[in-house]
Amino acid sequence: MSEPLPFLSALERPFSLSLRLPRVLFGDGCARELPQELERLGATRPFLVGTSRGVAALRQACPEANSYPAFAGARMHVPVEITEQALVALRQAKANAIVAYGGGSAIGLGKALAWRTGLPLLVVPTNYSGSEMTDFYGEKMGDSKRAVRDDRVLAKVVIYDQGETVGMPMSVTMTSGLNALAHGVETLYAVDGNPLLATIAETGIAHLADALDVLSRSPTDRTRRAGALFGSWLCAIGLSAVSMGLHHKLAHIIGGALDLPHAETHAVLLPYVVDFNAPAALCAVQRLKRALISDSPALRLQQLGWAGGTRRSLAALGMGVADIPRIAALALEAPYPNPTPLDSEGLVRLLTRAWRGVPLDNASH
Repeated sequence: MSEPLPFLSALERPFSLSLRLPRVLFGDGCARELPQELERLGATRPFLVGTSRGVAALRQACPEANSYPAFAGARMHVPVEITEQALVALRQAKANAIVAYGGGSAIGLGKALAWRTGLPLLVVPTNYSGSEMTDFYGEKMGDSKRAVRDDRVLAKVVIYDQGETVGMPMSVTMTSGLNALAHGVETLYAVDGNPLLATIAETGIAHLADALDVLSRSPTDRTRRAGALFGSWLCAIGLSAVSMGLHHKLAHIIGGALDLPHAETHAVLLPYVVDFNAPAALCAVQRLKRALISDSPALRLQQLGWAGGTRRSLAALGMGVADIPRIAALALEAPYPNPTPLDSEGLVRLLTRAWRGVPLDNASH
């Protein structure tokens, strides 16, 4: 009698699924097709958002973009005051579409504008943050960060062009890649996940881990750049359809309260959250072991980031030890669903380990 397929028991639990995904163009050089995609949507007055470097890069990759009015002030965590400045410029331009070029900051600003105006959003991502696939974003208001989830912020078109990522600094490559891996990991143990999304996430994690491992030594490898984009896309598809868990809750709280860099915070937290949740998420751990080719997924994730030069602790990012109980308390105020039950003692212990940058070992789950 043949052995049952792995994880077949997951099909014993009923589930529902509704996917709303952007149109995707994928391939080297396809950023040049942006004008045709705008024309297909009937967008005659596109408005470009990004950083100053990003706006210049898109105009080089796509000469037609030189005629697009632009706002080049995108900033980390999408501060509301920056969005308001961009909104004034967008209205003055009488735009009827938004083009976001860049990483999470640029895409978040594009989403903030789409949410406020209802205009279609087109995205050319230049790192692996994965925000281009989701219908939510976070924006900073004072010293807090709120999450917005709405159909209006879902992109109409996403253009994945590995050529636009080849020059990405290794620090951004690794931190945004680990951010994307966090999307896949949370998909695996989401309370409203299902076998299809878990399979998509597992495949994405495998592509990302392989790509990041090679890119840490050969950063211009175009095949692995494509693999990392593909993996981040798959992991983001999963997260777009499930509820976020503890990892994202902590990253959003820390980013809003302490203004720490978003992707780097993800990179530091990921191994410790995986280790924290592993005893209560055995099926997810089995998938991680396969995708990462490791019997200790938390350790492998830590090694992957450290080999790529990511900072090793929350302390190194600027978090103070006195912030730990405050962050734990904020996380408990409105906790996300999570495999391991949350309490103050457990969260303080997790955050303390991440603050210190404690090396994990082979005994980790």
